[in-house]
Amino acid sequence: MTQLLSVGMDGPNVNFKLLDLLQKAHAELYGGAQVLMVGSCGLHTLHNAMKAGFTAWQIDKLLRALHFLFHNVPARREDYTNITGSSCFPLSFCGHRWVENVPVAERVLEVWPMIQKYVDAAEAKKVQKPNTASYDAILAAQSLLRRFIKRELLQDRTPLQLIKLDISEEKNWVSLKRVDIGLGAESAIKAILGKPGTKIGELSVLQLRKECLQCLIKIVKKLQE
Repeated sequence: MTQLLSVGMDGPNVNFKLLDLLQKAHAELYGGAQVLMVGSCGLHTLHNAMKAGFTAWQIDKLLRALHFLFHNVPARREDYTNITGSSCFPLSFCGHRWVENVPVAERVLEVWPMIQKYVDAAEAKKVQKPNTASYDAILAAQSLLRRFIKRELLQDRTPLQLIKLDISEEKNWVSLKRVDIGLGAESAIKAILGKPGTKIGELSVLQLRKECLQCLIKIVKKLQE
């Protein structure tokens, strides 16, 4: 009993009798002290704790997307191998076993440069562009930094290197006119500037772009913490 660290319970009801007997035995041995109860399964509690910590970044969405993009799609896997020269693919992510997803995350770090090559080839129409939600999720993960960081600084970078990228350095930014504020915002600006008698000029537009840039920097900094 002195060496006991944890008792796992896979079902909510099956093992409660065992827990009751364990509590009684422990109380008799240690003057009424009770075993700490953290739920019907301590391991599930740890999994859920990890999930609560990382879902804000939608890491689960990206890891799932990377796997399903190539899962059971031989033609796409062949395109990937031909473009990258690699036959190493993302692993399956398990949404209710977060603690056990370390190999999945490590594989993503390993194949991320190849994923970028494949995406670039698909966007350049060198291979068929996947029309799937998984592909869209991968594009979204890459797109935030591309809105304001020079493209050459993002080439062949692993996720770890992207996290360490100093985005506060002005030399790493694109010019204000090239900050990507989105198609909707660009269309609205053109419409406003095109109105007869408008009092909004290029300086106001540059100020808006600067504020959007600062917003993007704050978002990415928070993600990097």
